[in-house]
Amino acid sequence: MDPQLILINWHNQAVKLAEIFSSKHFRVHFANTSHEAAKAVSPTTFLAVWDARGCITEMLGSLSKWEADPDLARPPLLIVVRADEIPEILSERPDLDLVFMHPAQLSGRVSQYLALFEQRIELRTRQKSEARLRQDLEMERQNRETASRLMNENERTLSRIFEPMESRGEAIILANINAVTYYTNPAFQRLTGLDSKSAFGTPAMEVLDLNNPPIGFEDILEAARQAGPWRGEVQLGTFSQPPRSVHLEVDAIRGSNQEFEGYFFIIRDVNLLRNLMDNLQALAQLDLVTQLYNRVHFMEQLESECARARRYGHPIALLLIDLDHFRDINQQHGHIAGDAVLSQVGTYIRDLIRNTDFAARHDGDAFAIALPDTDVKGGNAFAERLLKGIGEREFTIHLEESLSLKASIGLAVFDKSMDSPEAFMAKAYQALLLAKEKGGDTFETADHL
Repeated sequence: MDPQLILINWHNQAVKLAEIFSSKHFRVHFANTSHEAAKAVSPTTFLAVWDARGCITEMLGSLSKWEADPDLARPPLLIVVRADEIPEILSERPDLDLVFMHPAQLSGRVSQYLALFEQRIELRTRQKSEARLRQDLEMERQNRETASRLMNENERTLSRIFEPMESRGEAIILANINAVTYYTNPAFQRLTGLDSKSAFGTPAMEVLDLNNPPIGFEDILEAARQAGPWRGEVQLGTFSQPPRSVHLEVDAIRGSNQEFEGYFFIIRDVNLLRNLMDNLQALAQLDLVTQLYNRVHFMEQLESECARARRYGHPIALLLIDLDHFRDINQQHGHIAGDAVLSQVGTYIRDLIRNTDFAARHDGDAFAIALPDTDVKGGNAFAERLLKGIGEREFTIHLEESLSLKASIGLAVFDKSMDSPEAFMAKAYQALLLAKEKGGDTFETADHL
């Protein structure tokens, strides 16, 4: 939109505008009063010119009202006066910008303000472009971070855990002040087999069909109405399935004035919640790539086994396994291929160990295996079998591409001089370092150190 010039109280001088203003690329708006001028101001208004000759007092009063209203913007203002009026207006408002009524002088001032306005518009446009570019860059960065986060195994596993709950949702019943049902959501129908049409107009007590609740149904409603939400585990009757345990929450519906308007029932499948908790507990214990224990849970289990061995004298063999030259796989084939190899190694270890043994992805491409009730002889035999099994396998990295692996193993057997699981791990780590120093594809036993 073109810049706008507002002329206030210009009267018959409008016919001489072509002589005064040589610029043709701005719009001129004529206003008889300051009120009309204020209404005409727009974001493109770059200047207002006020013909105040002979009406200084009226102009000052009108201008004060204009400036006093915070909702009315005022652009830069030129006041046109007679030479003899300058002392009067300067004594009242020395901050105002004055000009004499001379066409050449007025045209020059307008051109000057127009140039400043165009510079300001150009600067504002550039600032907006820079701000939009910064916003686009920030959005792109956030999108990259979001994509990376969503590709993380933790996110994918969490989505699998919560998918059953999201797809089924919480069953909901709404009832009026007399506890008569007027709404049930689709999740309630899936849970009970009772559709919304059948439930409509039926007392909530019959819709829920509770078996042996901890308190009477009327007492539940009274508690929700008087004391806030009532929560408890109940047996929910269903029309198409056997009764099931659910977590029931009953609350009062209140209007904007806190007036009681009905009841709100939320029913959660207890079995679903318990499965969710079991999955979350498993998630806290497992490494998601290998499906072995994570390091924290492995150390907790190892501490328990060390305490048992110290008390009863049972042996424990501990192996630390490091895949030789694994970094080359990540560099040559990418981290996705590297994770695929780690996953397959984890599967092989899970298949190899006994039910009483436990294993973990210890760190990066390092694994730890604890063999309760296993002495140094049994540990050596297991390490030899594990080393041979890894060396003979082919590990798939793409659909039709596979590779071979070698590994280094450090073995330690627990004794009572070890005062902590960390000391036990340190002993096995010393043996692992010796195996690595010998070039890998071998195992070393801490008893030989």
